[in-house]
Amino acid sequence: MRPLQHRFKSSALDRKNPISSPKGPDMTKSAQKPSTETPRHALVMSKHRALEILHGKRTWELRGTQLHKRGRFCIAARREHLIYGEVDFVNSIPVGRKVDDKWQPYNQEPKAKENFFMNPKNTTKHNDANFHRDYRIVHAWVLENPQAYKEPVLYKPIKGPLWQPLSEETCMATTQQRSSAEESSTDPNKSRPQTDKQKEARDSRPSSVSR
Repeated sequence: MRPLQHRFKSSALDRKNPISSPKGPDMTKSAQKPSTETPRHALVMSKHRALEILHGKRTWELRGTQLHKRGRFCIAARREHLIYGEVDFVNSIPVGRKVDDKWQPYNQEPKAKENFFMNPKNTTKHNDANFHRDYRIVHAWVLENPQAYKEPVLYKPIKGPLWQPLSEETCMATTQQRSSAEESSTDPNKSRPQTDKQKEARDSRPSSVSR
């Protein structure tokens, strides 16, 4: 299924010279405001990787192809068919290439060496120091503004697409989860009554000694 073209923007990578650095602004360190658009597609992956992204432990998603999509998308677990949250895809940059079966910077330019995905300072961005994939060129899909849902949303999968289109019903459910998460984040006192109750219940329990 072809993606909706009016929702995606193309980056300015020179296809004729794959070893040249991509043109355009460097967005690897920028902090944009969260997108207000309702995600219409979900990127599927393992649950482990999905939760790492949504909890801010992975801001670079390493892939073997350049990403042309920009905007806000849901993140879903492949086996469970559950959407766990959403995130902004803001850029795609080449961060390494394989030469003689060894990873090297994309080219010899200072920026390419700085963005090399095996640099210790960059391994914390993709959280995969032991990266082993059969890619010729590694691209970092740059992620910002992750938001985990309080409750995952079930979606109906379509066989084949990596980017799963979402039905209107699913979009309504994700919007509700997004609003609920935003309310919780803006009201730090909202969860205090439950915490106090848990504390009272804990204090009222008789002490026990392991034997």
